[in-house]
Amino acid sequence: MKKLNIADFPLHGQRLIEASAGTGKTFTIAGLYNRLLLGHGRRSDAQQPARLACDQILVVTFTVAATAELRGRIRARLRNTFEDCLRLDNKQPMQDQQTYQYLQELAQQRGLTEAELNSSVQTELKPWLQANLALMDEASIYTIHGFCQRMLKQFAFDSGVMFSAE
Repeated sequence: MKKLNIADFPLHGQRLIEASAGTGKTFTIAGLYNRLLLGHGRRSDAQQPARLACDQILVVTFTVAATAELRGRIRARLRNTFEDCLRLDNKQPMQDQQTYQYLQELAQQRGLTEAELNSSVQTELKPWLQANLALMDEASIYTIHGFCQRMLKQFAFDSGVMFSAE
């Protein structure tokens, strides 16, 4: 078994996280989701943008309760990251040092100085995070059944299933 480190977990290709109850899966998924929104650990090229928006990330879990918990935790993590960017912009200490570390690593990846990082946070990242906070209601966070039902409805003609199928 390999221990998962949120900051080092690869964010390309397909990944599966399997763990027992009470091991921090929700916390881990919220952290990985946050990294995807920040663009941390992703390379930008013509085919793959560095950052993904809330409506471009799919999270699937088993129960309705787990779905609600995930949605709430992801929203809270995104809001905390946005507030930390506001603090950084106002020269106040950030509450989440992990977010600050991600931003520092992003600056290094892109060859930005501290001043350029602060400017980037103000001009790009804050509006991006604020827009994604507004998109959280459209985020694709489903139970397995909910996701399958959505796909059947969205592709009703392609699948040959009637629109009212449950």
